[in-house]
Amino acid sequence: EGATPFGWCHNALPDTECYTRIEWVRRDGIRLSPSLYSGLNEDSSAEQIQMHLFNLNSSGVCPRPCSTRLAFIASTTTTEEPEELTSGGRPIASCRGSLAIILLAAALVGMQRAEQQ
Repeated sequence: EGATPFGWCHNALPDTECYTRIEWVRRDGIRLSPSLYSGLNEDSSAEQIQMHLFNLNSSGVCPRPCSTRLAFIASTTTTEEPEELTSGGRPIASCRGSLAIILLAAALVGMQRAEQQ
């Protein structure tokens, strides 16, 4: 029990509901519901399964385990496709609005110069 950079943590102990769920996931859950427990297998550690259950927030029975490495992995893992980035590291989607404004300004300047001639 303790704290991590991500908040309070507690590793499941035998004879607790969380530990019982961890054992069930390892023994039956992975086989019966592979999509719910994707990324886990029967060789997964108790902490890995506990982190998965914590992330599922299955009725709040399993708190975050005290492995900061697992907490970091879980908090930074995503199943989304990465965004296409510009050379400056900004997502292209966020630059489209800026590009539209620049093009509009250039068009207005061009129209103003044409009127002056």
